[in-house]
Amino acid sequence: MEARIGLPQNAETKSRTIHSGTWTYRYGYIRSSDCRQSGDPGQDYVAFEDKSGALAFVVCDGISLSYYGDIAARFAGDKLLDWLGSEDARHGGPAVVRQSLERMLQEAAGECASLLDRHTYPASLPAIVKEALDAKKRLGSGTVFACGRLDPPGGQYPGGRMLLAWLGDVRVRWWGKDGEFTYRDPSTIDTRHQWNSSDGTVGGGPWIHIEDRLASAGRNGELLVYSDGLAALDAFRTIDAVTLERVLERESLHPSSDDMSYKLIRWNFNLV
Repeated sequence: MEARIGLPQNAETKSRTIHSGTWTYRYGYIRSSDCRQSGDPGQDYVAFEDKSGALAFVVCDGISLSYYGDIAARFAGDKLLDWLGSEDARHGGPAVVRQSLERMLQEAAGECASLLDRHTYPASLPAIVKEALDAKKRLGSGTVFACGRLDPPGGQYPGGRMLLAWLGDVRVRWWGKDGEFTYRDPSTIDTRHQWNSSDGTVGGGPWIHIEDRLASAGRNGELLVYSDGLAALDAFRTIDAVTLERVLERESLHPSSDDMSYKLIRWNFNLV
């Protein structure tokens, strides 16, 4: 299967599992209780590209207090997915990858700011609401994110390769033959670290992790990326599809539920 898919922000995406060569992945999206009731788009954005054996993915969580955080989430998400297919992301070392990502995020901020300059809201809104939106617009539209690229064993990377990048508190959990890996410094998982259309990267980061010998962690592996609406998953040491669905269903029934989105990826390397 070769495809590039971005989940809609104005509707729910029922969980779906895809088997594609080395990878088996599952994804889903449920808007917050408020958004489902009002018909507004969710602030999360999930996109992925399954191409030439590699799998790239992104989960963004728009900042609700910013100007239309759903716009920043979608814009940054699509830019990140493009970047994950770049030469720097595919073959660069940590320093090259970080510099390339920093440069892309800064350039993207200017592009998003130009887009927002043309963005309008309903003329029927009360004056006080318009004033508040105008104030938010000057501060920009913001998002946090986590993204990555998985390459199977072969060619330049006989043991496979995993690139992960994040900004903010989107969860990225990785399991291998010995269980879950602890690879992220807690200080890098912070909602104050954001991307914003006015300022680019805010508060620190982006943060990078690269595994050039992914298979050394075991033939079988698993990666789960999810927004903070699914923070209840943090308490589970292992997470399967059944657990995911139970937590999604339970949390979605809460009257103050947040947007919930995730991407679960499993692999089985056929090593000789």
